[in-house]
Amino acid sequence: MNSIFNLNKNRNASSFVLVVLLVAAAFLSGHYLKAESFQVITIVLLVAASFLLPLFWLLLCEAIMVTYTVVLAVNQNSVSPDAVFFGAFFITALPLVIFAFRRLQERQLQVAKRQQMALATVVAQSDDIIVTKDLNLRVVAANMAFARAAGYSSTLDLLGKTDAEIFRLSEDQEPVKGYMDNERAAQRLSPGEHLITEEPVNFPDGRVGFMLTRKFPIYSNTGELLGTGNISTDITERKKYQETMEKALQQAEAGRRAKEDFLSTMSHEIRTPLNAVIGFTELLFNTDLSPKQLEYAKDANTAGRTLLELINDILQYTRIETGKLQYSPDPTNIRSLAQQIIDICHIQAEKKGLKLVLSVDDRLPSEIIIDPVHINQILLNLVGNAIKFTDQGAVTLELAFVPADPVRSDTKDRLRFCVQDTGIGMSAEVQNRLFAPFMQGDSSVTREYGGTGLGLAISQRLAQQMGAEIKLESSPGEGSCFCFEIELAMQEAERPGKKTDPAEKNRAAKIEQAKADYSEKSILIVEDDRVNMRLAKLLISRRYPGLKIAEAINGQLAVEAALQQAYDCILMDVQMPVMDGYQAARKIRQNENEALSGKKSVPIVALTAGVMDGEEKACRDAGMDDFLSKPIKSEQLFSLLDHLFSQSA
Repeated sequence: MNSIFNLNKNRNASSFVLVVLLVAAAFLSGHYLKAESFQVITIVLLVAASFLLPLFWLLLCEAIMVTYTVVLAVNQNSVSPDAVFFGAFFITALPLVIFAFRRLQERQLQVAKRQQMALATVVAQSDDIIVTKDLNLRVVAANMAFARAAGYSSTLDLLGKTDAEIFRLSEDQEPVKGYMDNERAAQRLSPGEHLITEEPVNFPDGRVGFMLTRKFPIYSNTGELLGTGNISTDITERKKYQETMEKALQQAEAGRRAKEDFLSTMSHEIRTPLNAVIGFTELLFNTDLSPKQLEYAKDANTAGRTLLELINDILQYTRIETGKLQYSPDPTNIRSLAQQIIDICHIQAEKKGLKLVLSVDDRLPSEIIIDPVHINQILLNLVGNAIKFTDQGAVTLELAFVPADPVRSDTKDRLRFCVQDTGIGMSAEVQNRLFAPFMQGDSSVTREYGGTGLGLAISQRLAQQMGAEIKLESSPGEGSCFCFEIELAMQEAERPGKKTDPAEKNRAAKIEQAKADYSEKSILIVEDDRVNMRLAKLLISRRYPGLKIAEAINGQLAVEAALQQAYDCILMDVQMPVMDGYQAARKIRQNENEALSGKKSVPIVALTAGVMDGEEKACRDAGMDDFLSKPIKSEQLFSLLDHLFSQSA
């Protein structure tokens, strides 16, 4: 405080002495000069004072000099009163204007200095490296972050040096060569442009790190290139984190592939014998069995199909969870689809003495664009569950038309599906966890009714893929109602032409098939499993009397057989010893291309117990024409063979 007081005291003393000197000079000038000349001298002195004196002393000096000038002019009587007035005003105003302008400049300079000091502090304290270099790539200015990264204790040690000199390497050594090449590239940029580079750096402690650097050219106000600027951020930890995440993703992907491989293998190992169980029990139905034997055969077939449904549920849920199940809308007769659900479930309902009711709103169009597979699976699951958990009463499947809200233009017509039962119902607590995977009402439900608890979880995911949500209303002992809605924001897709009754078409096809002569047809079955080979031969020989059937137990034998004879169709298993189905199909197609005989390629149909995503595509990429998954449904197989044989006729 005392030092500030003393400083102000000394400043005032200096100003006082200066005022005395200026006034003395003015008085001496006034004594020897006329009033006009004295005014000029006064202006010069006051202008000088405006640069040297504080405001108070300047005003004091002006007051004395202006008064003396007026008195001098009046005494000499050489200037008119108006001239005296304007002269006094000018003498007073000019120094004040100059003083104000000087003070404004001083304040602007102080602001600029404060900004410069603040910016310098930020640059100095920044953990980012900030460097400017001249056209010769020598450091002009740098902050301590650069000095620390380069192993120096002061930024002064960096000035005037190139990167090669700083890091003690030659200019053709990495990473210095990369640094300097990037600097030269930055010099070629236009004003406002910048270059982003990721540069390695060897830290003084031996660590190897990475810097993310933004390089840009520095131009003068006249457009002259002065050098380059660099702002570098240490991204070493970020790179390590990215590498860790990439490794984790790779491990997760490897785990996912391992899971898929396991599921694919287990699917193949289970489906292969299951194909024989279901197939042979179906063949037993058409043999001379006693009522008891027929009942046993049907029970075995039902058990096999139940196991197949369990496998399908697990595999499908896996595909849904990995996002690989696609929504595929097609024109669909919604009434026929609903009736098929009733037809499939009515036997199950009749066994329990339940009434199965179908209600379809007359306002619904005959054909709409939906995913029939998804809708079919959801409804089969909901109706099947309703029958399972209902001991008396009825199960109703209702399809209702929900018109768009006329007040809101963003709403569309909707189709509501409802499955209502008079079964056991459930509490709110059970409802909250019902759609979670592998969950059922409670353990007693699992013991009494069985199941995996995946059905509703899968149905909910399928509904969500269509933009819907399955909602539930239920109370214990009062039954349950499951509903979901989908948009009808598509035009009715009625197909032109006369509609044929499916049953009539099926009867006609059987009559035509019975008349057909297959003695000129031949088929090659490629299957390594003896039981499944026998099943396939039995099914096909009964359906197509006279058909020549050849067999091969691996892909290599299939290739050799295809070279010796032209078949009308090849049924190709995929997973086999010696040569798998993919390799065999490619080799057969290669032999056909090399033969250049102009003959039509033999149709190859994949028969595989693997049903993971990508297997059908892999089969088609290998040159196969179609794909059937085990256990093979005889209707699907016969339908496909009918089509292929009709084309080869």
